[in-house]
Amino acid sequence: MRNNVMPLLMLCLVFSAKTQVFALDKDKLNVGIMPGVAVPVGSFKDDFKSSLALGIAGEYSLKDDLRLGLEIGNSFKHKLKQNNDFYVKVISVSPVIKKLWNKDKFTYYAAAGLGIYHWSTPSFLTLPSDSGNELGYNVGVGASYMLDNGLSAGLDVRWHSFNDGDGDINTVIIGLKLDYRFK
Repeated sequence: MRNNVMPLLMLCLVFSAKTQVFALDKDKLNVGIMPGVAVPVGSFKDDFKSSLALGIAGEYSLKDDLRLGLEIGNSFKHKLKQNNDFYVKVISVSPVIKKLWNKDKFTYYAAAGLGIYHWSTPSFLTLPSDSGNELGYNVGVGASYMLDNGLSAGLDVRWHSFNDGDGDINTVIIGLKLDYRFK
């Protein structure tokens, strides 16, 4: 039952966001994708390796220098350093607010979000598989360069943190960001 909660929550959020888009000014809407790497920090780095990560985002410009958005991220497999058969997967769904500073074709931003982090582990030796949903946060900065026709590319660095009941899981996700702004 617990494993079915996250996909259901994501489906509800996507459906809700899709129905709301039609009431919004599409010229203020951005969508993006961010492939990257999730690097463990703090005590989490002592036992686990970095993981490939992928994020998608939808953002709405409230003002020229302020955006509100929803981000969905996936750290695919943080493998245990001593044994690659055990790993932690993390999926996050997080509303995010961004403060922007625009200069010519560059945009710099600070971001913060509070969301749900779903973690899971496979069965391993005598341990059963496990999973959970936890409240967590992310903070970070980024920069992008406007390429052409609403397309921009940049770099995003974000600190993600939540507690799985056994301890804090902290990662820094470094990603290349590709955004499209509707016109």
